[in-house]
Parts: sequence; structure tokens; C-alpha cells
Amino acid sequence: MTTPIFKKVGRRYVEIGAFDNEAMHYPHGAHLVWSRPGGVLTHYQIEPADAALLAAAERMREAMMEAMHKADRWVPEQKLSGKDLEAWNAYKAIAGERSSLRLKGASMHDVVDAGIQALLLAVKKP
Repeated sequence: MTTPIFKKVGRRYVEIGAFDNEAMHYPHGAHLVWSRPGGVLTHYQIEPADAALLAAAERMREAMMEAMHKADRWVPEQKLSGKDLEAWNAYKAIAGERSSLRLKGASMHDVVDAGIQALLLAVKKP
């Protein structure tokens, strides 16, 4: 069922659209709705105690991705110096930053830990 939406123009009301009441029915339970420019994100069937954590995570999504990306950077296994460092820099210029030759990456534990640390920092800030 739709309900018409009116706007007051002068002394009269003019219909400008309709609202679908059925679209606003949520399933039974607690839900978190996050509205931002360009869209709406909804977490359905959440625990009410987790709402603050989920809201903080959504607010800090970009900071968490940046921290996780930084923690997941690939680096040489050994410390390089002299000609090795020059060769490595030349190799990076040709092959790109994420080439797998002689590289090791962060473990998933380190990547997730970086995300959690970013979340905790965000929660502590006003």
C-alpha cells in the first residue's frame, strides 16, 4: 500500500510522490540503519549490545581499511643495503610494489589486529 506525499505550495497542497509502507517493514529483531550520502547500509538481526561496535566500525571503515592495507604491505625478507638496495628499488620500479619475489607479507592475524586497533582508536576518540 502506498501513501501519497504532499508539499504545501502557497495555500494548497500538491502531491509530489508516494511512500511505500511495505518497504519499511523490518523483520522481527534489532536492526542498525546507517544512512550516508549515496546510500543506506542496514545490519539486520543484530544483538543490541553490539550496535555501538557496529556503528563505530561503519564510521571507521575507511580508517580500518587503510590500517589493514598498511599492515599488509610486502617487504624484503632481509635488510638490504648498497647494490642490493639499488637493485631492489629498480625492481620495484619495474615490477610494481606488490611483486612476490623475495617478499613476505603480514599474517592475517597482523592484518586483523591492525583493523581492531584502528577500531579501538576510533571508539576512544569523541
